Amino acid sequence: MNNFKALGFHERSNKIRWAEALEGYKVILAERGMQWEPWQEFTGWKDEYEDDGTTDSYKRYFVHCDRCNGLAMVDYRLRCLHCFPPEAKISDLEVELIIFLEAQGIKDLKQSFRCLYVCKTNPQEIDIYNPEHKIGLEVDSAYFHNAGIKPQGYHQKKTQLALKQGIKLYHIWDFDYWKNQNLIKSMLLNIFNKTPNKLNAKDLIIKQPTPQEAIRFLSINHLHGVDRPSTYQSGLYTKDNELVMLITVAKDGELLRLATKKFTIVRGGFSRLFKSLKDKIKYTYAYEDLTPDPQDSVYVKSGLFEYKRTTQPSLLYYNESLQKVEPRQTYQKHKMKEMFGDYDNQPVNQFLLSKKIFPIYTTGNHYYEVKK
Repeated sequence: MNNFKALGFHERSNKIRWAEALEGYKVILAERGMQWEPWQEFTGWKDEYEDDGTTDSYKRYFVHCDRCNGLAMVDYRLRCLHCFPPEAKISDLEVELIIFLEAQGIKDLKQSFRCLYVCKTNPQEIDIYNPEHKIGLEVDSAYFHNAGIKPQGYHQKKTQLALKQGIKLYHIWDFDYWKNQNLIKSMLLNIFNKTPNKLNAKDLIIKQPTPQEAIRFLSINHLHGVDRPSTYQSGLYTKDNELVMLITVAKDGELLRLATKKFTIVRGGFSRLFKSLKDKIKYTYAYEDLTPDPQDSVYVKSGLFEYKRTTQPSLLYYNESLQKVEPRQTYQKHKMKEMFGDYDNQPVNQFLLSKKIFPIYTTGNHYYEVKK
């Protein structure tokens, strides 16, 4: 699915003739399960009256929507106004995720569903919720979920509250999605047990990858890319010599990366990879930040590791201009004057927001240790 923000679609389409822009719209609509109605051509501008008496004029287009199986209008964001009315206040990213999951056969996705209860008078919403699997998705924006708006423990506490009610809540940051759409989609399919390619570890060949292979594989197939240099690596390969699963371990025993080729799962892969390195490593531990329930982790399910604790949320910074997540040490107060000539001792996070550098708190990590 195309990313309008990254491609600057609207900006470019304003500079070309309407007929040319229409062809681009049709392609994107088709990807979203909508067909342009040729007899309902561009209808001009429609005025919407706001509460303050002003008008908001924007283009409306007519389509046939597969989702609601009827004729509907779409606005400049190219989303069905019957399925996703403006008053619903659902983000474009949430719309993209819902449409993608429905195309994979995952139905009954509830939007802004108030199913988390601290008490009966204080319900909280999950952005996207599937009651069949009891899985929730929180779509976190760096802008609206920065540390000035959401407190340090917000994301972790919401995840833990959901788990107490039997709901597995996964967090998707907008900057991760816009940068790694296919990787996020692969993770979602795995969460809903819809991964299309399934392999058995016993049918694969185990060997050590070259440093170049490992770097290339992690940059494509791991959300956080390459970590600090590893001492030990082990990979699973097909008979055609294609690397499909990789594990890397540091000299001190930290399991740095575990990655599988996108849209693929390898049954028994982690156990086989870890056992191939076990004799070389005296002690092993691992951190994980993606599984709401640590008992669902591949580390625990393998029978090789045990869950020990959950760490406190970490402070990170998302630099919008660099499109990069950076550690908190990057913007320590004593470094600010050297980095920014106009810094004048104001609160660091407040100043960074003016530079579109967003302080964000993670959900924390689960910590595991190898069984003795």
